[in-house]
Amino acid sequence: MRLQSLGVPLERILAATRDANLDRPAGKLEEGRYEVTLRAPAEFFDLGQIRQTVLLERRGSVVTLSDVATVEDTYEKLTRLVRVDGERGIRVAVRKQAGANTVAVSRSILAAIDAVNEAYPEIRVVPVSN
Repeated sequence: MRLQSLGVPLERILAATRDANLDRPAGKLEEGRYEVTLRAPAEFFDLGQIRQTVLLERRGSVVTLSDVATVEDTYEKLTRLVRVDGERGIRVAVRKQAGANTVAVSRSILAAIDAVNEAYPEIRVVPVSN
């Protein structure tokens, strides 16, 4: 909801974090027979830097990643890999509670998937098993 209220497209977040975490060449200095290659290191060293990544600038104010997201270090060793149509994916399992109508639950989930795909065209949610 914060993304929509601030008008920040998901692609802008991906591009800003990707572009802010690069170590780039910055030219070279030459004097006589010596040459020094310059680099502009810009890799993230801590979560604070990630949180302060600027996504948009508007009328003198900035929208940072921390304005639209919670940034946490949740690294965990990869134990399982999910692929959908040959691409990496995320598996989400939803189960109904006892006494609930299976068909109604399934229809509600499919409707929610359609809504997410429409609201966020940058991602694709695919029901794999229904």
